[in-house]
Amino acid sequence: MEAWEEPRIQVDFVKKARARSQTDAEAVFSDMTVGLTKSGDTARLVANWPQSRWNGNNPNVELRVRVPAALAAEAALGAGRIDLTGLQGDLTLDTGAGDVHVLADQSGARVKAHSGVGRIELSGMIGDVSADTGAGTARVESPGNLTALYINSGTGLVQFIGGLTATARGDISTGAGSVEVQLKSGAEIDASTGAGRVRVTGSRLTSTQTSSNRFVGRAGDGGGRLHLESGVGSISVQV
Repeated sequence: MEAWEEPRIQVDFVKKARARSQTDAEAVFSDMTVGLTKSGDTARLVANWPQSRWNGNNPNVELRVRVPAALAAEAALGAGRIDLTGLQGDLTLDTGAGDVHVLADQSGARVKAHSGVGRIELSGMIGDVSADTGAGTARVESPGNLTALYINSGTGLVQFIGGLTATARGDISTGAGSVEVQLKSGAEIDASTGAGRVRVTGSRLTSTQTSSNRFVGRAGDGGGRLHLESGVGSISVQV
């Protein structure tokens, strides 16, 4: 999905499937439907096919959707990759298995992304951001200070580059993996790991508790609250 300057939605799609013959392929394609409907100010795009009948043919639909930049969007896939570019509205994205990649345009809106298994990369937003994956890397990069932040991976690396507003709360965690943060604002920091090391570096740091696997303290003049946790893995914070 990508933003464009036209005040309308355009959908291009390609149907794909494996088949033993042209006749079989045409039968699969005839059952694969793509529909765009409108109700009030909401547009709904649905791609579907009878899974019990055609699972062995590995059917899938590649969609290219162009929308006005300010449009709020939701995307949900059973399995597949989600790519969004240039949007500024609220985004809710979910895939059961696949990567999620968002490059926003200085969006101050709310962005929520989830993948059961897959990599999540979110960049360009300055609002309320959530990235959650069951297994895979989760990375958020902001050009400014976020109003709220949540990053979690059940198993995988988690990364954050950016800052927090003075009233924001940030929670970054992984069950098994490293946490890497490049912090571009002041913050109250609480970082801990069950098995690994915690390393916080930079200027204007003050600490109230520090050990090999725990850091509690302040970066700069303080501000937003940043909680970092790894069950098994190291934590690195550069201020």
